[in-house]
Amino acid sequence: MKFERIKAQAFGRLESFDTGEEPLTSFIVVSGPNESGKTTFFNIISSLIYGIYPTSPDQHPYKPWNGLDMGIEAHIRLDNNELWNVSRRLRTSPSGYITIGDREGKIRNETLPCIPSDIPREAFHQVFALTNTEMSTLESDAWSDIQDRLMGTMGTTDLTSPRDVAKNLEEEANRLWRPDRRGNQKIRELQAERQKIFTLRREALALNKSLREKTEELEQIKKELKRVKANREEQRLLGRQANKLFPIIKAQKRIAELHEEAGSFKDLAKIPSDPEGTYDRLVTEESKLEERIENALRESEGLREQAVNSGGDKKDTFLIPLFIGSLSCLALIALLLNHIGGHLASLIGTVMALVPLVWAMHTKMQATKIATKASESVLRELEKADSNIKGYESELESCRKELRILRDAVGNLRENDLTAGLKEAGKRQKARELAEKILKDLTRDHPDLHKIENELSELKDSNRNEMGDDEIEAIQKTIQEQSDRIEELTGREKELDYECIRIKERATVDQIDGEIQALEIDLDHLRAEHDRKLLLAHLIRKADHLFRDQHQPDVVRKASGHLDTITNGKYHRITVGEESDFYVRGAETNNIIEAETLSKATQEQLYLAIRFGVMRHLDECKERLPIIVDEAFVSWDASRRIQGFKLLQKISHTRQIFIMTCHLPWAYELVEYGAQRINLE
Repeated sequence: MKFERIKAQAFGRLESFDTGEEPLTSFIVVSGPNESGKTTFFNIISSLIYGIYPTSPDQHPYKPWNGLDMGIEAHIRLDNNELWNVSRRLRTSPSGYITIGDREGKIRNETLPCIPSDIPREAFHQVFALTNTEMSTLESDAWSDIQDRLMGTMGTTDLTSPRDVAKNLEEEANRLWRPDRRGNQKIRELQAERQKIFTLRREALALNKSLREKTEELEQIKKELKRVKANREEQRLLGRQANKLFPIIKAQKRIAELHEEAGSFKDLAKIPSDPEGTYDRLVTEESKLEERIENALRESEGLREQAVNSGGDKKDTFLIPLFIGSLSCLALIALLLNHIGGHLASLIGTVMALVPLVWAMHTKMQATKIATKASESVLRELEKADSNIKGYESELESCRKELRILRDAVGNLRENDLTAGLKEAGKRQKARELAEKILKDLTRDHPDLHKIENELSELKDSNRNEMGDDEIEAIQKTIQEQSDRIEELTGREKELDYECIRIKERATVDQIDGEIQALEIDLDHLRAEHDRKLLLAHLIRKADHLFRDQHQPDVVRKASGHLDTITNGKYHRITVGEESDFYVRGAETNNIIEAETLSKATQEQLYLAIRFGVMRHLDECKERLPIIVDEAFVSWDASRRIQGFKLLQKISHTRQIFIMTCHLPWAYELVEYGAQRINLE
């Protein structure tokens, strides 16, 4: 089956969501930041297939945020190319409809009819719908349940699996007798009484002798263990010195050399970190300031001359009184006119003679006003120029002061040789800065430095501050040999402890006799019952094993191929133990490795490969269910993640795959491998 279009009218945070009219491909990546709706999209697909659960709107974890009724819809293309329109709603109770062409039918809240009955919701989430949490483990109960449905009961749900039947028979047999002494065992209880008769003193004496020998051997092993462990600790101490303490001593020695090279901090206190660069900068700055002052002085002098020229026109202001006098004359003439009426022609001539003089006076007054304004502007420019000169002189004084300080400080290092002094100062400053950097790095990398000062002092006193590669390799080899020996001795110690315990549990000659004939009858009957149950359990397990051998290799072979692809050939084969535990075989060493000893990421890759093999077997010749992967590659390195993406792209040729991720670069990588991207941002 293939989802061609998915809609969510309201589901969790998604509202009016639609993947679009263009049909979805078989390889899809759903990307977006945290809380953008990826897990919501994950649950929409599951709910479309298996129904909406919980069925109460108030208890559903994806109750719409906007308060509307929950509603989802999808166009699903079956493997036979039939198109189904599936819609589900949750109001007071869930409802569902399927539209096929012109026909519409109710499905209420049931699983889609095309889904195989032997793949319930739980199996779907164990195999097909994978989150980061589910990827990190494959519980044996879940795996056994899937195996039983695949190969034990052939998909039926009303039969007890062969494993459970065999387990029940073994438990009944164990209640009669079992190798250990846990629980009430009827045969062992009767044997305990019978042993009172058949236990011979000779056997008891032999056991006592064996016990003494094993006890002595055990004491020797404990002594040797103590010695080897002490030697290993000494070697580990040497290894620690080589890997941690010697580098610290080397760094401290380098710091001391740099401090000696840098000299007294007092001599460098007034010298910048780059004395030559600072000196060149100050000399350049001094030259520029002198040039600016010189330019400003020339500008100021020009402004002063301009101010003097524009102020000279004020001498013509004497015309103003003349103008006033002329006006007075005109007034006097007007007065005389009142008395002398006959001299009108003469009066007019006089007035006409005064008109040019009055006009010249007016023009000169206007020119004087303009000159006055120009003079004021020049004075303002002059004040600004004088202010700039004072600022430049202040900066020049400060620059020369810094130069004097630098020359005096450098002069203390190399008298009468400024260039050599600057180079010497730069060299010593670099030595001081390098020493500070090494000390900072040392303190950061070794925050417990103050706690190991005594060890460092002892090593310094011993004049051994380094160790060659051959010595380090020899120490590591010795540690490994001693660890192997400790493991060997520990194993033998546990073995001897167990043997001693077993010997001590045996009956002695002091046990009293009992009624042997009645005990033998009861024992024979219980033995026969015990053996019958164990034989039945063995036969059932054998038959189940033969049946699984005929079917399981196909699942395991497919899973092995997937793991080989993901790990790029490092692990090429998967095997399943009697207790449904998993093992992998390495391509390089051909060793069988228990799954529990693998890294977390490699276990995830193993379980993913197994799920891919199982899912193909589960829905073979049936409707193929989609795969939903939600942030399942977080622990994988880049190389294996790419191999995983390639495997998913290959599987998408036969079934639809949805990949949810908040990692945008991963989404782009998947798009490069042909995935269609749905962006939830």
